Amino acid sequence: MADCAVPIFVSVSWLKDNLNKPGIKVMDGTWHMPMWKRDSQVEYETQHIEGAVKFNVDAVADKSSDLPRALPPIEQFEDYIGKLGISSTDHVVVYDNNANFGMFSAPRVWYTFKLYGHDKVSVLDGGLPKWLEAGGPVESGKPQVEAVTYKGSYHPELFVNFEGALQAYKNNPAQILDARPVGRFEGRDPEPNPKIPSGRIIGSTNVFWRQFIDPETKQIKNNEGIQKVFSDAGVNLDNPNIASCGSGTTACWIAISASLCNKAMPVYTGSWIDWYKRGPEDSKIIGVKGEDLNK
Repeated sequence: MADCAVPIFVSVSWLKDNLNKPGIKVMDGTWHMPMWKRDSQVEYETQHIEGAVKFNVDAVADKSSDLPRALPPIEQFEDYIGKLGISSTDHVVVYDNNANFGMFSAPRVWYTFKLYGHDKVSVLDGGLPKWLEAGGPVESGKPQVEAVTYKGSYHPELFVNFEGALQAYKNNPAQILDARPVGRFEGRDPEPNPKIPSGRIIGSTNVFWRQFIDPETKQIKNNEGIQKVFSDAGVNLDNPNIASCGSGTTACWIAISASLCNKAMPVYTGSWIDWYKRGPEDSKIIGVKGEDLNK
């Protein structure tokens, strides 16, 4: 799964050259943190890349789970993607709309496609901000799409549940990497969910997701820069590793960056929220809780 049929990231110039070619499908995968008070659906309908369909991260989730954005059964994913007019042979290019970081949620969509067996998926480097900067065509409203039958294939080696994370904690077959900001990882700053305290799994390693983005260009770093992020954190990509974060979104930045280094890395999508609820009490370092700070 580490070898890709298409580039992991494509440039704005590449997409401009290939936008209207058969088999190229563009997808807006924008998801915003609740605290940002932004509506990605409204933003999409106001302005999106010409022909792009909208992937709703919150909708493509297992509603029976008590975890936010838990991944759905493959049948739910297949039905959702088919209704967007995307076939299993299409090359899907995912972008998101985040001017502050350049990119944020698109790797989560990339990971979801990879998990369900769609290798022809790329992320637009620099997202919508770079597209607009380059004068790429945009439109508003909702494009009319014709539903198709989509068939995926589940790849369990890319997914880690609580039991898999617990095994990693107890027996050390894999290193758990945490993509959250260091303040949340160390328990000094609150989590976005005020009812969940910050903190970490004992023995986990902090690899802040924004380190993979060049702060000047707001595009993905080159491979040398990405490898340096891992090495500076003490991560050996030749060893088994598991990506995690707060609730399974920014962990995908670790996974996609490892993929750029030709290493497939599974994601513990339940991440810190799941571990806080279910992990052994002596396995956690508990930090501050948002609702306590607001009293």
